[in-house]
Amino acid sequence: MVEEDPTNVLLNSIMAAEEEESKRMQDKILDIDVAKLDSEEKNAQPAFMSLSGEAETQEQDSINITTAELVDHKMLSFKHKSFTPCPAKRSHAKSNNGPSNAHGPKKPFILGICGGPSSGMITVASKVKRELLKSNISATIISLVNFYTPLRGNLRKKRSRAGSLVEEENKQEVLSEIQAINDAVDFDDPKQIDFDLLIRGVKSMSQRKPFNFPVYDKFYKIRLQAEQAVAPSDVIIVEGALIFCSEELRSMFDLSLYIDTDDDVRLSRRVLKNAQKDQDQQIPLAQLLRTYEHKTKPAFERYIEPTKKYANIIIPNYGFSPDNLSLDKMTIQGVDVIITDIKSTLSRDNHK
Repeated sequence: MVEEDPTNVLLNSIMAAEEEESKRMQDKILDIDVAKLDSEEKNAQPAFMSLSGEAETQEQDSINITTAELVDHKMLSFKHKSFTPCPAKRSHAKSNNGPSNAHGPKKPFILGICGGPSSGMITVASKVKRELLKSNISATIISLVNFYTPLRGNLRKKRSRAGSLVEEENKQEVLSEIQAINDAVDFDDPKQIDFDLLIRGVKSMSQRKPFNFPVYDKFYKIRLQAEQAVAPSDVIIVEGALIFCSEELRSMFDLSLYIDTDDDVRLSRRVLKNAQKDQDQQIPLAQLLRTYEHKTKPAFERYIEPTKKYANIIIPNYGFSPDNLSLDKMTIQGVDVIITDIKSTLSRDNHK
């Protein structure tokens, strides 16, 4: 019997040991990958968070984080796994607005700002626009108020009674007609909004095409003959209390923002704005409070507050105080973080 070379025996033993060790390490790596995947799936649950650090659970898992951490680390409460919600939403929005041209102009960033009446939506929209302009980023604000159905007439169309809608000699008759409409109609109901026209305009601008938006006179309840010619811009800001009520419009937003403000604060602002109007257009205080109690507040609870769940981010706005009565100078937390996200998203798209 031939004896096996001791050297070969040693080499075979070493090779067998290395093979066994390699197999053991592969099994260990596989276990780690599976555990990591499970962990990521658990942590991928969407969450809602206000910038005040108060977790707002909307059938989602809540996360505890402070305002300081949000600002210092440039984090937001997006319903996504990371601080990059816009690319995912933008690809979704493109499918709704038609095919994109890889060699043409980039699709604008569309920001939707919602909240209760007098929550500061136009104030936030204006601040975002001003800050973007400092970086040479053009922005357009589209206000929902201009898309109310003109119950007393549309001056953009030729009408025999068009001239009588606001004529001075018919003033008492006009005021009586307006009063009757105010008593009968709930203007906080989504049915009073011409969403078809609004969506058509946003789609046009998302394709970098100009659009002539209507101009609505809230007091006279008419659509004026003048139009707002809006040129294409880098950012489109749609603001209004009822904008989240339309699923089609909602799906077009790259970022949806909800401004959370206490009822009493919003009512105070409503009273102040009414007092700042011309004397002949002011609503008597008793009537304003009655309308708020019987129409505005119930409509907010029925139509607006439930749509908070559609927001990617919720920010508080409690900057109103007796020492600061200017509605245009309210201090609102978190706007700088939103601007940063818009800039980074546009920059990322431009480098694609």
